[in-house]
Amino acid sequence: MIFLKLVKQTSYQDCGVACIAMMINHFYKYEIDLQQVKNYLSIHDDELSFYDVIDLASNFYLKGDAFKVEQDFLELKNKVPFLAQVINSDGLLHFVIVESILQNNLIVFDPSKEKKIKQNISEFLKCFNSNVIIFKSNIKSFNKDFKFNFKKFLNIFNFDFILYLLINLVSTLLFILDTQFLKMFSNSLSEQTQDFLIYLFPLIILLFNMLFKNISINILNKNYKKRKHFLLKKFLNLIESTNSEDLFYLYQEIKWVCQYENYSLKSSISSFISEVVSLFFIYFIIKELFLIILIADVIYILINTFINNFVKKDSFNQDKEWFTFLSNIEHVKNICAEYDMLTELLKLEEKDKLASSTLNWIELWDKVGLILIYIVSWSLLKNGNLEFSLFFIILLFKNFSRINIFNLGQTLIWIKKYKISIIKFEKIFIEKNEVNFNEEISNILISNKQQKLELNKGLNIINFKIDLGNVNKTKNDIEVDVYINNKNISILKTSDLRKQIYYSKNFQIKFGTIFQNITSSNINSINIFNIKEINELLNKYSIKITKLVKPETNSQIEKEIIKLLNVFYINKKVILIKNDFQILTFDEIKSILTIFTELSDDKFLILS
Repeated sequence: MIFLKLVKQTSYQDCGVACIAMMINHFYKYEIDLQQVKNYLSIHDDELSFYDVIDLASNFYLKGDAFKVEQDFLELKNKVPFLAQVINSDGLLHFVIVESILQNNLIVFDPSKEKKIKQNISEFLKCFNSNVIIFKSNIKSFNKDFKFNFKKFLNIFNFDFILYLLINLVSTLLFILDTQFLKMFSNSLSEQTQDFLIYLFPLIILLFNMLFKNISINILNKNYKKRKHFLLKKFLNLIESTNSEDLFYLYQEIKWVCQYENYSLKSSISSFISEVVSLFFIYFIIKELFLIILIADVIYILINTFINNFVKKDSFNQDKEWFTFLSNIEHVKNICAEYDMLTELLKLEEKDKLASSTLNWIELWDKVGLILIYIVSWSLLKNGNLEFSLFFIILLFKNFSRINIFNLGQTLIWIKKYKISIIKFEKIFIEKNEVNFNEEISNILISNKQQKLELNKGLNIINFKIDLGNVNKTKNDIEVDVYINNKNISILKTSDLRKQIYYSKNFQIKFGTIFQNITSSNINSINIFNIKEINELLNKYSIKITKLVKPETNSQIEKEIIKLLNVFYINKKVILIKNDFQILTFDEIKSILTIFTELSDDKFLILS
């Protein structure tokens, strides 16, 4: 039987990446996400070609064999699952996975759909362009590179965590000691005079337990902040080199890993140790109940893990689906798909409710285990093999055990996702060997296959096609090389470089007056509004600098004027301006920028 799980694309160009994720899931039973697959992209185009998919899959030890189907399509029946290239309803090339070929139908996993679809072969062939890729896996090599090993698990065992385990172990021993108060109190009832100092015993233990609990919580909180800070530093380094929309999901995953690692995994290891110590104590005081409690604990964990895995397997993507829906709400409304998408999202909410309702089954088994303890204890009490005080001690341990076992069960549900996340972080948070750049920029050289352009201080107009993002490393075209101070910027530390570079692409208006937007609240000694050419430009387009503008209500000419005049108030060595002006003429732009270079002759002003 073929195991395949649908992976949905997050944008129209992600179909190839989603199909590779599905094949990785199928061959290696490894639930990889799109962000981790995209990390291996060696191209910078938005869309993957047929052979780009093969190159990308090879990073995951999937060898792709591409060919054109020229004869009977049914001959592929024994080669499923395979990747097929089709033409979608928009007339664009699209990748899907054919999971199985039946007599007259296909089971197709389309990353643009909500679920797998059953399609008639003749209908499929109408959109099929005859290109397929058959993949062969290398499980041994993949496991060596991508599987979570025990050494990675040992990384959480630092001094703070060992201290946390010791403190919780002492707390468990204090709890065991506290149960002896019942025995002491029971024996004292038969005496004529009671020593009231006996009541100090549980009070002292209670105070110690409260102290140890606070110390434990502080240790976990400290380690959570430390771990999160460590991962966010790596995350910020990644942000320097990518503009992926999936970064928000990665940030969520970092938070989840830190919370799971500190408040679930570490807590569960402590709970496991506490449970072993408790069972060991029970074994010595009453062997007859030890086996019942042990078996009940194991069954409790199995039920908890099975039920929650069954109902929660898709619910973790709920936040991601809501974010995608709300961030594209205007487009969704335009195609009248809001009600369909909302229905799907509400289904995820229902699964979340179902997950909560399954706790009733777990609690039911907990009650069954308690009833078994009552039955056996009652029999032992009747035969005089169990003291009544010990019976209450067993009940206390059962309640204590319930908390430990619940923690273990909840942790096991997400352990697989945690392991995959840790491997993912290792693959994408790679330290770059970049050189610190603390010099003032003095020369810039841009080159491609056709020509070289040396830029000087002052106004530089680039007439050939180039993305200025290559200068501040927000873009990385393979065919473009940029040298600053005679050094290739690919080896320079990105954050150091950007301290001296401003790029006006995607310029945004803020709430305030036109004057405030132009000056960026950075009023200096230059009063550009006294300059004749600037006043003439403002008057020509009837721009009142005292006018209040909002991000959503400004006109195109207001945005262009603000963007152009804002360069006078940018305190950077290099200013990059994308010439995407629609109303202002080139001569008007050049005239204003020439004035800027006369006032600031030590800066590089680059217009492309």
